[in-house]
Amino acid sequence: MDLTAIRTGWGICPLPPVASDTIQALGRTNDAIRYGSTVYYNVKDKDEYLKEIIKKVPSSASPEYGRLFATVIEQYDDFFDIDPQFFSPAEIWLTNLKSGRSFHAGAIRSEIVQASFGMEFEPPIGR
Repeated sequence: MDLTAIRTGWGICPLPPVASDTIQALGRTNDAIRYGSTVYYNVKDKDEYLKEIIKKVPSSASPEYGRLFATVIEQYDDFFDIDPQFFSPAEIWLTNLKSGRSFHAGAIRSEIVQASFGMEFEPPIGR
């Protein structure tokens, strides 16, 4: 995407608890982004293009999706061999300032974040 098309943006992500070792710390921070973050961008581009690329942005587009970072990193000799898409946010929103249309892809996976943080999963209230 042409980065000059992005006008404003924001994001939110849970902060992980303190970890007992480096791999666990890397796992918790990466899992917080991959399964718990939301990013929102106001852009100026063509709706057709935004509709096409939005599906490629969230971490769910990675073949490693659904696995905890600490288990994924163990199978690679080099950190840089991990699929770059695996380091994407969980959820993305794009609003086109030209048309007023919004596009969305991905989802928060609180059960995976909680597992990464060493917590028991509690379903959201009302679900």
